Amino acid sequence: MTSEWPERDLGVVRTAVIVEDDPELRRLIASVFESAGFATVSVDNGVDAVRAVLHYQPSIVTMDVRLPGIGGIETIRRIRAESDTRIIIVSGLSEEADVLVGYSAGADGYIRKPLRPRELRAMVERLMAGIQTGDRTRAAERRSVVETKQESGQLEIATER
Repeated sequence: MTSEWPERDLGVVRTAVIVEDDPELRRLIASVFESAGFATVSVDNGVDAVRAVLHYQPSIVTMDVRLPGIGGIETIRRIRAESDTRIIIVSGLSEEADVLVGYSAGADGYIRKPLRPRELRAMVERLMAGIQTGDRTRAAERRSVVETKQESGQLEIATER
């Protein structure tokens, strides 16, 4: 990422922040978003990811898990403390436990590498449709309930009714 970012005023264009330390994969993910009409901001580490999310307030973020500095899971937690943007993990980690850790940190989706561009595009469209129908508000409310229960030491599994 360059030290100077473009101005934040992106008009009505949706923005995606891409967090990936592999330059080739970062370009591929950016091309998927750009073909879907998004402006993109690409960073290669967790600290810059948090800064970019706060600065650009994107509609959606893709997050690698293995990043230099703070890892992707901790980066998601930091983003979640400040933003309810949609987050899709794109990771080479494919064990069930890895996926569950990602969701528990606040991810909205998980895609295993190697990346399949059409799968990413489909997930982005599904998550963006949820924003338009109000899913984002309901998800934030559910997250708040679960966080409250976690603080009191209880485990609760929330189901939509």
